[in-house]
Amino acid sequence: MPGELYANDASTTVTTGGTGTPGTETWTVASSSGFPAASNSAAPPTQFHVADPALPSELMAVTNVSGTSWSVTRGDGGTTAVPHTAGFTVREVVSAGALVQLRDRVGWLNIVTLYGADPTGAADSTTVIQAAINAANTAGGGVVYCPRGTYKYSALTLYSGVSLIGDGVGVSTLNCSATSGTGITMQAVTNVTISGLTVSGPGTGTGQGITCTTSGSAPYVCFYLDFHDLLITGFGSHGMYMYQPCVSVFSNITSATNGGRGFFFTGVPGAASGTSCTWTACYANGNALEGWYIGTYTYSTLNSCAADANANGYVIAGCQGVVLNACGNEATIAKNSLDGTGIKITADTGAGISAGCQLNSCWSYQNNAAGLWVTGGSQSICLVGYYENTPLGGATASIKTDAGTMSTIIGYYVSTTTALTTNTYNLLNDGAGGWTTAGTGYVSTINVYGLATFNAGTDTAGSAPAITPAFANGTASQLSDTTRDYEVYLQIATPGTVFTLAIGPTSTPANTVHSSSTPTAGMQFSVRLPAGWYLKWAGTSTTLATQIAIGC
Repeated sequence: MPGELYANDASTTVTTGGTGTPGTETWTVASSSGFPAASNSAAPPTQFHVADPALPSELMAVTNVSGTSWSVTRGDGGTTAVPHTAGFTVREVVSAGALVQLRDRVGWLNIVTLYGADPTGAADSTTVIQAAINAANTAGGGVVYCPRGTYKYSALTLYSGVSLIGDGVGVSTLNCSATSGTGITMQAVTNVTISGLTVSGPGTGTGQGITCTTSGSAPYVCFYLDFHDLLITGFGSHGMYMYQPCVSVFSNITSATNGGRGFFFTGVPGAASGTSCTWTACYANGNALEGWYIGTYTYSTLNSCAADANANGYVIAGCQGVVLNACGNEATIAKNSLDGTGIKITADTGAGISAGCQLNSCWSYQNNAAGLWVTGGSQSICLVGYYENTPLGGATASIKTDAGTMSTIIGYYVSTTTALTTNTYNLLNDGAGGWTTAGTGYVSTINVYGLATFNAGTDTAGSAPAITPAFANGTASQLSDTTRDYEVYLQIATPGTVFTLAIGPTSTPANTVHSSSTPTAGMQFSVRLPAGWYLKWAGTSTTLATQIAIGC
């Protein structure tokens, strides 16, 4: 639609034209002085309106001015052309349509009223939408407004300070017809908002929905992005591919039925990471690869996000300080060489391990393979309150930790067995009051209170066996297991008058643990007996009630 031009109460006399009722015609006027320079070859085209004060019912649009020659559209704005008296006078007027344009010009560039985009989707609107974006960029920033409608296009490029705003998902739709390339591209931009739009692809090909890439020179990253209330769907590759955005917010975005990843956010593997981003209530559904792939990121958070029917739910790769709060995964489908794991924390190619990441109250429903998998040498991973609900037949483990990783697990509720490799986890509350440290130490006593002090050392066992020795009064002997240390407990039955206890590496133990004394019934003596050492107790008229040895 042409842009409207204005002047201050300009008037002139029409010397030829206007006496009939054609649709368009060429006029000769006495003077064009004071009137705007309308041009039908401008981009976008420009025009102004005139009327005959003697017959004001007809509105006439002047679409081009060349000297005193005017190109005129008769009966414009829904009015009816009427014949005018030769030599009639015209004055510039403001039409209702022009007032709408004037309203829309206040801050926002309306792609329909100002640039002529086709809201029916029949005509390709790439050129005019890009013209609006370019105009905002030239002006130093602004809002490009896509009112209700469907707009066919092939590719668009956004710039720093330029925002693309629609009337809502399913109300304003940008329908990309190109099977290659990207629907909306940005390069190392700052301060960009995209919202209130459906961005749909052709359903095939190699194109991506929304992409932000590096410029190859400083600045390398995207800053201060605010994307919200979007549906990105039907692209042949990733729905959203964002290269190193920082200090940015993404909320209420759905990326669905794309041929690649739903959300693909990455820093520079082996170099700078993306930082300070939040994703809130975003949803990856039915994508061919991972619903979410967050690679080489630091101090960023996913809040209440979802992933359904993707090949993997979430992959957190080469990240440090990334947190998932109350995020869910449902109905993963093993496909395209991916195994159907719900949440995977691993290394990123060329970027190193994940470390210091945390999952709080995350949830899986109908998972295949592993519900939650820590691999790739990941360290200091904290898993709090994980819940597995109704796993499918392909489920192999609820929580899986691989050798070389280290996780702290605080409470879980699962249906499928865990696959926790020894020495890869600390576990507080295994569902039965148990506590495991580095995969080996185990405490299961209920209602035990006090202060525990743990000394440094090397753990030598994956379990704590108990055996019942038969140490005889006055005889030095070894335990049946001489391969490990044991804590030996001896309880007095008959006190007698004298009791001594000694240990040593030979059959004549010389290390006195308890010297001669008179015990009492029920008194308990304990000693740590190194592997292979001998123990000798002796007592006058003394007998033992119990003997037990617990592996260390």
